[in-house]
Formats: sequence, structure tokens, C-alpha cells
Amino acid sequence: MKIWRQLALTACLIGIPLVAQAENYALIIGVDEYQDKAHIASLTTAVADAKAFAQVLQAKAQVKAAQVQLLTSDGAMKPTRKEILNQISLWQKQGQADDVYYLFFAGQGVALDSESYLLPYDGNLTSAQTLQETSITAKEWSAALSKLKGRAVLAYLDIAHGNPSTAPAPFLPTQPRWSEAQLQRFGLEKSTQSETLFSAKAYQRSRDWSRKQRGYFGYFLEQAYKGEAADGKGTLRTKNIRDYLNKAVSGAALREEGAILEPYSLPTGDTLSS
Repeated sequence: MKIWRQLALTACLIGIPLVAQAENYALIIGVDEYQDKAHIASLTTAVADAKAFAQVLQAKAQVKAAQVQLLTSDGAMKPTRKEILNQISLWQKQGQADDVYYLFFAGQGVALDSESYLLPYDGNLTSAQTLQETSITAKEWSAALSKLKGRAVLAYLDIAHGNPSTAPAPFLPTQPRWSEAQLQRFGLEKSTQSETLFSAKAYQRSRDWSRKQRGYFGYFLEQAYKGEAADGKGTLRTKNIRDYLNKAVSGAALREEGAILEPYSLPTGDTLSS
């Protein structure tokens, strides 16, 4: 029974029957240190969260080691704009209808009135032009994932870390806070079975759990996939994960820091919830 539950975890997660020919893929990104150290603030838990999530997907979600692309700022293969987009492009070409895709990004992001951005390892905040040239826009991200042929796309974004810049920049807001509209730009364009789950709701800031040396969101996401979010029958579904994270993340942040921190979800399609 235990073996069967592990084999069926991914299928149960998104509410679909187990398909023997399906492949599960993962692109896991963690950026603590940036090339542009003069302008982009460092983080402390993004790499640890990324590595932990990569491991739990292999152990519990039946993602083969060969199908996990782990890109971290301390690794040999850096999470550059080119590497990230190339990996998604490769999936677009070789993906099958029953494949499942997991994406995790922990790093800095930029929210402007005109566009929202993910900052890869080689992102640059010298000017508005370098931001455009080196980042991944929400439009690019959404369009790329929407072209995947798989049955489901599950994306987890931990990007709302406050001001990403180490120095004042006229093209950046002085008090950056992600609005709901700025987060929603990362939603997928097609009505597939998918979900984009953020570490924090609009106008909140993602936080690190110093005692664990992890991000609250990344830590509890790992625990969810380890089985903490499963129902009484041992089944793990996307709705289970949402509910678990909402309770666990908000409870821990309030207890440890007296802070308000609530994950935010953008589900697509009508078969995600149990």
C-alpha cells in the first residue's frame, strides 16, 4: 500500500488517474547571491529551500533524478535567464500530453506598474533597460508555461522579499509591495490543470524563519510534500497543499515574529480541488 501511494501521489495531487507513460519534470531555482551585487540585495534561504524541494519531489512525487533541473546560485550551473528559458523551451518540444511539470523559484522579483519580473542569477538593476534585458517578465513566464503540452503545471514562486535593490533607483518604487494585479500577471493563459502559488499575498512580504534557516514558505512546502498535507487516506491534492500552507505558514510567522504572512494561489481549471 505504501508503494502504491507513492506511485500515485502525483496523479492524486492534481485529481487525475495514474498514467503509466507520464513523466514528471521539475525546474527548481534558488538565488541567494546575484552577479549584480552592487544593485541586487542578497538572500539567505532561497538556495536551501530550492535544494530541499528538489529532494522531496524525487522522494515523494516520483520525479526521477534525471528529470530534475536544479539551478542555484552556488551551483555549477547557474540559474541565468538563458538556462531557465532554455529548459522550459526544451520541455515545450519534448513534452507529452500526460506529463506533469513542477517549477519552483526562490529569489528576488520586481513589481512595476507596467510589468512584473523574476530576477535570475544574471539579472541586473543598473537601469530600467538592463532590468528589461536580463530579467524574465511575468508575460514571458506565463506564455512559456502556457505552451507546455503536459497535463498539469504546478508553479511555486517565493519572490516578494521587499526592496530587491541595494541602492536607490529612480525606476523602482521606494516602498515595493506586490499588488494582487502584479501577482496575477504570472497566471497561466490556458485553462489547463495548473496552479501558481506565491509565498505571500498582495502587500505582504515573504519572510525567513531564522531558527530553521529556511523560508517559511519553502520549509512548509517541503513538509506538505512529505505528507503533512495529505488527507486521512494518505492522498495529497493541490487543495490539501493550499489549505495546509495557509494554516502552517501564517501560524508559524505569527507565532515566531508576530507577522502576517499568507500564501496566495492562482489556480486554473476546474479539477484541482478535491
